[in-house]
Amino acid sequence: EHTVIDVTFHGETATQPVISQLARTYNIDISILGAAMDTVAGRQIGRMRIELPGRYEDNVVPVGFLREQGLQVDVVEADGQFTDADDELAQLVKDGAK
Repeated sequence: EHTVIDVTFHGETATQPVISQLARTYNIDISILGAAMDTVAGRQIGRMRIELPGRYEDNVVPVGFLREQGLQVDVVEADGQFTDADDELAQLVKDGAK
């Protein structure tokens, strides 16, 4: 089993090596399923979909670590549907363009 999560980066968090810190801190293998970064109005924003080994219940602490770093973390539904983070990323792009 595995847990797929979407991580939304913006501002300073977009330049920090939080995924490698997560892997080292919790000694877990992380698969990067996709990622996109962009600069809007001088601000970096981005999105990354990663896969953690084990069920969500096994990953509560690593997910909490990411949230403590100031990242938005959304668990992807088992059917692969996107979560509310897509709406937030669209809003960040819109706000950055203003």
